[in-house]
Amino acid sequence: APGGKYIVKTLEDGNKVLSKPPAKKGIQRHYTYFGPSDMKGYVIQVDFMDQRDKRRRSDIGLVSHGYEMDLMGKRNRLELRTWVSEYRIQETVPFKWVENKWYTMKMDVSYENGKALIRGKVWPRDEAEPTDWSITAEDPYPVMQGSPGIVGVSYTEHFYDNLKVMQK
Repeated sequence: APGGKYIVKTLEDGNKVLSKPPAKKGIQRHYTYFGPSDMKGYVIQVDFMDQRDKRRRSDIGLVSHGYEMDLMGKRNRLELRTWVSEYRIQETVPFKWVENKWYTMKMDVSYENGKALIRGKVWPRDEAEPTDWSITAEDPYPVMQGSPGIVGVSYTEHFYDNLKVMQK
């Protein structure tokens, strides 16, 4: 893949997915957006799977309303934050996940009393969606809109499938 950006790939089972292979050199973090910057009032969800290369694992995440949810492979944690350059909010919880297994990731941003409530959940794709959120954060200075997207840090190849941006 040229430059390590996202490509469409057919897996052994015949399923076509979005692949994020490692870049041969340079920056491993890439963002892809699926709408204009003034979007609001949506929930984003995607299925994903990563691989392991010795100790290396990928980071896989979603972007919603100007916030990021990042599942950090090597660190086995799930994080919600504002844009990386700001870090006004940053909530982290331990989250151990297994390589070569499909998971589903979902992110929702809502607004109450002048604050943003950012929530995320991750679960094995072959199981029912849990009712509880895996992680939550509150932003007293809310970002009110922003493009939905995916983010990948590809120290190893990882895959996305069934991306959904759903109106609330």
